[in-house]
Amino acid sequence: MAGTYWTASDLPNLSERRAVVTGASGGLGEVIAGELARAGATVTLAVRDMVKGRVAAARMSGRTDVRPLDLADLASVRAFAADWTTHGAEASRRSASWSRSSSVHHRPTSWTPTGSPAAVTPKDRATAGSR
Repeated sequence: MAGTYWTASDLPNLSERRAVVTGASGGLGEVIAGELARAGATVTLAVRDMVKGRVAAARMSGRTDVRPLDLADLASVRAFAADWTTHGAEASRRSASWSRSSSVHHRPTSWTPTGSPAAVTPKDRATAGSR
C-alpha cells in the first residue's frame, strides 16, 4: 500500500456513535478522542486525572464527557462500570446510539503472532513508564 494512507479525515460521520477512549487526557488518546468527537461521536474521556481530562475535553469540538478511570486499579474499573451502567448507558439510550457504542484503548500491551491480545506479564509491569 505504498502511497496510500488513512487519516482522520477519512472517518465517516459518527453522529450516531458513542466512544469511550482511555488515556484521553493527553498524547495519542487525546488525539483519538478529539478526532472521534470532531467526526460527530459522543466521546467519553476515561482518564486518571480529571483536571487534565477536563482541560483536554475543553480543547475538543463536539460532544464529550470526562469520567475517572484508572485501568491499574480494579476498584476504579468497577466504579467506572457502575457509573456507565447508570449514566453512560442511559445517555446512549436517549441519543439512540445504545447499540452503537464503541470503546478505544489506544495502547495494547502486546500482541501474539496470531493477532490476539497477550496477557500482561510481570516483565511488562516492571517496564519503566508502564502501569
